[in-house]
Amino acid sequence: MNEREVEGSAVTSPLTQVSGVIVAGFGVSALSGWFADLDLLTTFGQGYIPMAPSTALVFLLFGGALALHSALPHRRAARWASTASGIMATAAAVTLLPLSLLDRRPVLEHL
Repeated sequence: MNEREVEGSAVTSPLTQVSGVIVAGFGVSALSGWFADLDLLTTFGQGYIPMAPSTALVFLLFGGALALHSALPHRRAARWASTASGIMATAAAVTLLPLSLLDRRPVLEHL
């Protein structure tokens, strides 16, 4: 077993951790922009469509789960927290997909 392999074939990599933090940071930035009413933080550039709050929440949850699990793969609490974050983000995505396909937008999406 080399130094990058750990139990359960999970591979921890600084790139994975940094990627998770960056994705979570985009989510935090967009949510902060929505709550502070700063359009600059909700888009990736001037003239672009703002990121929906639910999308920002999914970015935050998936990015946090990725960073946490890759940073602490052997910790039971980290596994539970990253699994719970992943389940919540997946539930949000699965709930919003049919609504989007039916062209129905929850009020929360239009802050």
